[in-house]
Amino acid sequence: SSWRSVFVRRAAAGIESRMTFWGCALKPGQKKQVDLPADEVLHLSQVCLHEPKAGKNYLSAQVKGTTYTFCCLEKDKIEHNSLDLFFGPDPPTFHNKGASEVHFSGYMEPMNEKDEDEEEEEEEEEEEEIPSKAPPKASPKASPKASPAAKAVEAKTSPKVSPKVSPKASPKAAAAPAKGKKEEEDDDDDEK
Repeated sequence: SSWRSVFVRRAAAGIESRMTFWGCALKPGQKKQVDLPADEVLHLSQVCLHEPKAGKNYLSAQVKGTTYTFCCLEKDKIEHNSLDLFFGPDPPTFHNKGASEVHFSGYMEPMNEKDEDEEEEEEEEEEEEIPSKAPPKASPKASPKASPAAKAVEAKTSPKVSPKVSPKASPKAAAAPAKGKKEEEDDDDDEK
């Protein structure tokens, strides 16, 4: 049979999961429906030409009576393609329209399985959404034993201390002296 599966352990997370390898080989012009259990989804992740022949191979999936072409492979141009397609709960029927045999690979996984990391992230997000009481605000007055640095910060933020404001000169006033200097330079040329 061209349908194979093995159980994969996710040892890194210490979780045993029912993620199973899935593979299929379709001869030119062949159609095949996936035997998809009701509680699993198929993740199609790779397609490639096997012993490529000249011409294009169009790969399609029929789901709920509708056909979708999702890949075109061609000898010496695009002989393999990475995919990220999920099928389920309705089983797809794959079709190979072309002159070469095509191999499909991916994996099946339980439809609603969550790993522990995802569950922890959801719990953390729920905790963040709950507003917490804000700590009481500190008094604006500094204690008599405050450090010099704290006094400097208070002085900068204190409403009693106002920054020095210098009057701004108007653009016309700034332009007038510059004009006067140029006229003086021109006058100096006349004196020589």
